Amino acid sequence: MTRVAEAGDALAIATIQVAAWRTAYRGLMPDALLDGLDAEAKAPAWQRTIDSPDSRILVVERASVVVGFLLASGARDADVAAPDVGEICAMYVSPQHWREGCGRDLLDGAMKFFAGTRRTRIILWVLEGNAPARRFYEAQGFAPDGERKAHPASGLSEMRYCSGAVNKGV
Repeated sequence: MTRVAEAGDALAIATIQVAAWRTAYRGLMPDALLDGLDAEAKAPAWQRTIDSPDSRILVVERASVVVGFLLASGARDADVAAPDVGEICAMYVSPQHWREGCGRDLLDGAMKFFAGTRRTRIILWVLEGNAPARRFYEAQGFAPDGERKAHPASGLSEMRYCSGAVNKGV
């Protein structure tokens, strides 16, 4: 089941983010960065995001336990900022629930949310070296648009993906 995040979900979201980073990014990001992640320290920031009117966090549950989340907002990149462009800012699933359809459930929920805000074109950023995530997004209809930037925490290259007709200069 997918639903909008509630006040009590912040620690679960932070815990999922830490576990997913440690599993997905091991070998891509420095071990010291991954080992230093702290879910309890991240939870207050997630609580502020849950409370923010500028974004929406969706969670997916299995057996009434939050096992994944997606953060959606308007596009943050100036070159594609337009009322009809949304952004998936983060999407993570607990590693023990990978390949159970949680990511597709979250994306389906995000697309419904974006449709309600009249955002029909969606962007997201993914680490260039994260081949499994890139394959997942490509299978869901996203494609790279040629834009790259350095990931703020690691300096690694991120690629921008988009669905619909998002292009630079929109």
